[in-house]
Amino acid sequence: MTENASNIEVKGIVLRKVSDRVFGQPSIELSEAPTGKCYALCVFQDESVYNSVKHGDEISVRGNYLVVYEGY
Repeated sequence: MTENASNIEVKGIVLRKVSDRVFGQPSIELSEAPTGKCYALCVFQDESVYNSVKHGDEISVRGNYLVVYEGY
């Protein structure tokens, strides 16, 4: 994980796409392994990234760090 002011980059394996649309936006949970525990929830503004990944893909996501939710 790399921090730079309000930006953060996380790398991980797609654990699952969140179907209930956390915050009303397409969301993906990241983990260290395909069956591991979620350590980051990535919320996107549109479906382009959400639709281009699947469970088990290793991805890197760069964006703004907004909130900590105890469930994650």
